[in-house]
Amino acid sequence: MSSNAIVSVAYGGKQTAMPSDRSDYAACVRTVRRLPKHRRTEKVLKALQKARVAYLKNYPDDAYSLVRRAKRQEWERQAEARRERERKSFQRRMKRKYGS
Repeated sequence: MSSNAIVSVAYGGKQTAMPSDRSDYAACVRTVRRLPKHRRTEKVLKALQKARVAYLKNYPDDAYSLVRRAKRQEWERQAEARRERERKSFQRRMKRKYGS
């Protein structure tokens, strides 16, 4: 499976397999997300990009849905960051107003 190949890249190996279908590519994406931050190197991200290109060669109609999904995930991350900033701001205001 190609997600195992991405893990191999993360730990110093080579990418030997490419995704064959949507679920295989999704496994690659999940694998990269679950890697520890210190393992998400430039090599791993390039391996994921190669996997995406290989997947889109087989399924060119999915390119639009992948872009749309990526944008939605980015919007969700931005919204979560905004909620976190607002929560911290609220906590600071309450701490100033009512003390520790």
